[in-house]
Formats: sequence, structure tokens, C-alpha cells
Amino acid sequence: MSEEYFDELRKKTIRYCQHITGLEWDAEDLAQETLMRLVRLKQEHPGTSISNAFVYRIAHNLWVDRLRKKRVLEQSIDDARDVPEYSQQYDTRELLELLVERLPAKYVVVLLLMDVFDYTAKEVSGFIAGTENAILVTLHRARKMLKKWALTDDSVNQSNRKQKTEKFQQGALFEQLLHAFRQRSPELIRQVYIDLLSEGIRVQQILLRENRLVFLLSDPNGNLFRISTEQL
Repeated sequence: MSEEYFDELRKKTIRYCQHITGLEWDAEDLAQETLMRLVRLKQEHPGTSISNAFVYRIAHNLWVDRLRKKRVLEQSIDDARDVPEYSQQYDTRELLELLVERLPAKYVVVLLLMDVFDYTAKEVSGFIAGTENAILVTLHRARKMLKKWALTDDSVNQSNRKQKTEKFQQGALFEQLLHAFRQRSPELIRQVYIDLLSEGIRVQQILLRENRLVFLLSDPNGNLFRISTEQL
């Protein structure tokens, strides 16, 4: 394609995209994706005949696909805002502690912060990488997985972990917890959470105070410990 032909095709594509999207921003983005798809197609199949109708069909299909994905995302977000109902036998925290080793790391962190400690998706997005919408979608998927296992008693019962034979120094564990949150790493957070549970240490509260995370923990003897990160 000559430069003049491509420039004229780009203008026509933008006008068509404005017509089907109704928004200038969406139109420019859609037109760019359409033309990129067209260039790739010409590179792979040089003999392909290009017509306005052919280009418009590509743009139309891409737009329909975007709308479909948007509806799925919005439904996931709406579902994530619902209050979860898992089981009459276990609450969210108990299930999370029983199944923590079987859940993906990001699911564990999002469930812990949002369903146990009532953080918002926007706040959680500041602790781990991800947009607010992505966090809500993760929460929805995590709840579905937790609910699926909650309804199967055998699945829950098989998740009871054995007590560790070696003993951790509490101070070292607490430092690992702070380090995991400073690194914003779901994998590290999940692992130290498992280690804490294995030693009978429970995270009672996670508070955000003046841009610091404050953790209140308890050991098997009922002793309470308060530790905090530096400013996030």
C-alpha cells in the first residue's frame, strides 16, 4: 500500500469508527487497532484484496469483541460487590486459613484484605500491582473458587496442614511479613501467612495509619503483638 492510499484509508477508518462507537477516544483507539490488524494481514497474506467494506468489517468485529469483553468485566465487577455466602460451617476467614495453600497467591491476598479486613479494591490496588477493576475481578474469581471448595467438606478437611516441626523465631516471621508487604508481592505475602498460621499466629487486624500498615497479631498463648511497616 502506498503512503497516500494508507493515509486516505486511515481517515475513512476513523470516520467509520466514530460512527459505530460514538466517542472520539474509542474511535481513534479502534481505528489504530484495525489498521494494525490490516497491516499484519497484508504482511502474512500479500495477495489479500483490500476494500472499504473489508476494513469496516474488521473494525466492526473488533468493536463487537470489545463490547462483549466489557459486559463480562462489568458482570464480574457487579458479582464481586455482592456479599459472599460460603458455608454455614465456616466463615470466610476460617475457609481462607484452611485452604490458603491451595489458593493462588493473589486470591489469598485479595480475600484477606477485602473479605476479612474490609479494604476496598482501590486500597488493595495500592498494596499489590493491579487496577481497581482487576482487583474486583480477582475477588470475584477467588470467591467462586472458595465457595466451590466450601461446599465440599472433604476438600476442606483435606486442607488441614500439619504443624511445623521446626520452630521459627517470631521476630523473623514478623520481619518477613513486613518485607512481603513492602515488596507488594502476593507470593511472599501468601507464604508468610502460611508460616504464621503454621506457628499458631493469627493476624487479628491490618490497619492503614498515616500511610503505614499496622498489624495486630496474636500467638497461641493469647499474647498480642503490634508491628508496622515504614511509609508505603
